[in-house]
Amino acid sequence: GRLPPEGTKFDVLAGGAARRLVEREAYVSVAGPVIKFGKKSHAECAAFSPDGAFLVSGSIDGFLEVWDFERGKLRLDLPYQESDQLMMHDAAVLSLGFSRDSELLASGSQDGVLKVWRPRTGQCVRRFPKAHAGGVTCVAFARDG
Repeated sequence: GRLPPEGTKFDVLAGGAARRLVEREAYVSVAGPVIKFGKKSHAECAAFSPDGAFLVSGSIDGFLEVWDFERGKLRLDLPYQESDQLMMHDAAVLSLGFSRDSELLASGSQDGVLKVWRPRTGQCVRRFPKAHAGGVTCVAFARDG
């Protein structure tokens, strides 16, 4: 067969020019599970990983928790969470951000501390004790890592 004009994207699986699939937007018709926190705690921030494997919340008590968002329960398939060795800050967690490959999670807290974690293991790989004079309210990874 003929190839499309130079510069045109080609979809090998469809056998023709690439087409953009547009899904119709719709309202949520059924509510999902509710994630419950303790009486003296609440979430200050939350983030989904780009690969969809993690939903992490940062709470007022300094804990970062990874959730099974389909069941509304803490993920106990992560050994560090199963053994109650949660990721945490000394102050309220105000911001979360994932790297593009979902391998790293940055968290910022009310006391100006920034930490970088491996969400699969719960390991803190970097700590910046004076990242900001006030609370760290926004974190993001650069596109190039």
